[in-house]
Amino acid sequence: MRSATRHTILGALAVALLPVAALPVRANVNLEWRPVFQTSELGQTIQIDLYAVSDNAADQGLSVVDAILQWDPQHLELLGNVDNGPYDWLASGFPDDSGFDGLNAPFSGGDPFVPANDGNALYTAWSQFNPPPAAATPDGLLVTSFEFRVVGAGVTEFVLAATAGKYTQTRVIDSDIAGLIITGTLGPPAVVHVCAGPAIVTHPLGQDACEGSPVSFEVVASGQVPLSYQWRRNGVDIAGATGEVYAIPVVAAADAGEYDVVITDACGSMTSDPATLTVSTPAMIVAEPVNTAACPGGLASFTVAATGGASISYQWRRGTIDMVDEGNVTGANAATVVISPVSVADEGIDYNCVVNTGCPPSTTSTDAALTLLECGAVVVEAVGPRYLAVTPAPGPDPLALLVSSAGASCLPQYVQADGSLDPAPVFVTPPVWGTVFVTDAEIVPSVTYDVQTESQSGTLSAASSATTFMWGDVDNNVVVNFNDIALVVRGFQGDFSVTIRQAVDLVPCVLNDDINFADINADVRAFQGAPYTETGCPSPCD
Repeated sequence: MRSATRHTILGALAVALLPVAALPVRANVNLEWRPVFQTSELGQTIQIDLYAVSDNAADQGLSVVDAILQWDPQHLELLGNVDNGPYDWLASGFPDDSGFDGLNAPFSGGDPFVPANDGNALYTAWSQFNPPPAAATPDGLLVTSFEFRVVGAGVTEFVLAATAGKYTQTRVIDSDIAGLIITGTLGPPAVVHVCAGPAIVTHPLGQDACEGSPVSFEVVASGQVPLSYQWRRNGVDIAGATGEVYAIPVVAAADAGEYDVVITDACGSMTSDPATLTVSTPAMIVAEPVNTAACPGGLASFTVAATGGASISYQWRRGTIDMVDEGNVTGANAATVVISPVSVADEGIDYNCVVNTGCPPSTTSTDAALTLLECGAVVVEAVGPRYLAVTPAPGPDPLALLVSSAGASCLPQYVQADGSLDPAPVFVTPPVWGTVFVTDAEIVPSVTYDVQTESQSGTLSAASSATTFMWGDVDNNVVVNFNDIALVVRGFQGDFSVTIRQAVDLVPCVLNDDINFADINADVRAFQGAPYTETGCPSPCD
């Protein structure tokens, strides 16, 4: 369309539809589609060209071309027309024919106007009023190009219909004799083969194969016959692998990788999902389990390391009896088996692991032994009115230290790394604990405290007990006298040659490891008979 008034022109002029008597003319004008056949894919935009062809050796002038278009809207969506031909039409497009057969109804105007995609439309082209008119040549005049979007797969046709409704016809009108119809033949439908491209019905599957065994990958696909196949490994074409099935008669470790296949037809190509090939060998143990030792109630574990494939199975055994995940055993089918809590029944047995990759033969590890340690109770000593010295017995397992006291409802509590008390346990090994000095508001004079170790599985050791010194009695001789005061003074002066620091650290309620005048004054008041509570510190759980 090249004029803002084209709809008015087309609507007024294109509907003079009554034919006149035939008169001699130089030639008739045939209308045809080009190309007659084309292939496209879903979603693409295609063009179908309308040509006017003189049916003899001479050019034939023409003033009007009316063309009835018919198509399947399930396959093609009309987008409009584009004038790319050599002639500059006065008007070219889809007129308002609502007063006649209404192929373009409802007419909404617009610039350009495109009819609804209902499968029928009337196209009209008008020559300029001033010479020269449009002329059909023996080779054909490109009238216009119709644009469609491909919306459905399959084979469809774009048809030039001779008539439609009561009035409308496809026609060509002579340029010299007004109203003279010089329509020749209408060409065959334009055929559009809409390709969807190949589709994969069944993708190749990944495999775990033993070295030396046969392996094959298979794909099932549909599409435009013939289909071609190209198998790839890690994205690189495999020479000669051009069938639906790719086979490796004797697989080697070097064949491991990701395999896919590119399938191509006349409409395009599609690549399958990758299939991973893992090549396994019989299991080989690279790290044997080793002997271990644990405290009763503690934790013991054995570990094996093996190679040979991506999928390795493990079966731990006591002697020749398979272990299972129950009771105190976890990881019976893993690289590491854990026994917790350890008991006497777990000692004196050979532990081993059978390792398998699925490629025979399986491999059995060497035996490993579990030895129970004689882990004694914790050692507890009172070292002042406000301190306990706690030393867990030697052993390899992480332990928590639990402090309790008869009649103290706020206890038991767990010893923390700094010697304070808290409801949350801290698990470290005895060498890390060493000797820890325990003090907090709950540690007060002349009270007996019980201390136990607790394993990570919850097993408690026997309790060890100690009673803190009497208030003010820093030398623990059951009497508060000038010697006790002198020891606190010497501690204030930094002299701990006679007593330890913890013995003379008396206040505040939560001790600060600072020996000062408050500690001296507290011991003087104790010498004078003042009770511990005079310091403002409560009893253990007050």
